[in-house]
Parts: sequence; C-alpha cells; structure tokens
Amino acid sequence: MKELKLKPPLLTFRAWIWATGTISSRTLHIPWDEAGCLCPVGDLFNYAAPTEDPDSFENVENWQNEHAKDDLDIHHSQRLTDGGYEEDVAAYCFYAKKNYNVGEQVPEILSFCS
Repeated sequence: MKELKLKPPLLTFRAWIWATGTISSRTLHIPWDEAGCLCPVGDLFNYAAPTEDPDSFENVENWQNEHAKDDLDIHHSQRLTDGGYEEDVAAYCFYAKKNYNVGEQVPEILSFCS
C-alpha cells in the first residue's frame, strides 16, 4: 500500500468499504473471462428506492400473472435481476421491472443490450 502513496483518507476502513462496493457493483460476468469485467454503465441510470409495498415481489404468482399480459416471452418475464449476460444475443442486457411510456422518467435500469 505504501507504494501506491494513497492519501490518509483513502486508507480508512470506510474508504475500503466504498471501494469494494464500487468494484463489486460494477463487476459483470462474461463467459470468456473468469475475472469478469467492469461496466460502469449502470451509473448512468437513476435507481428507484425499494418499494414499501409488502406484496411487490414476495407474491410471485401475482407478479407472474401481472406480467403474463405483457408481450414478453416467458424467459424474460420471470427475470429476477436487472441485468445479466444473455448467451442467445451474446450481450450484457439490462432490464426494467415494468413497461414505461414515452417521456416517463425511468428510475430503474431500462431495457437495452450493449
């Protein structure tokens, strides 16, 4: 650590917690590299606070029925994450938890592949 010549505020436990959180929240799985990759694109999105509705995702049957109306295939409608590497399109994809209208702010990760 001395070789890095870090300033004292960066040597604290709090700084270490911040650094590990920063790295782990931007580390993505890619099938061709065991270490994965860093993808800070998630920083470009506004994240919604967790819902206070106790039935929001705990009741999976209601969630599935609600999303069965959407024109999504079964694989994507049951998604429990905001993103992941999709082998069928060979891309890392991010997904919203609901459909948004034109002009509406997207406070979660919006659907796109890169």
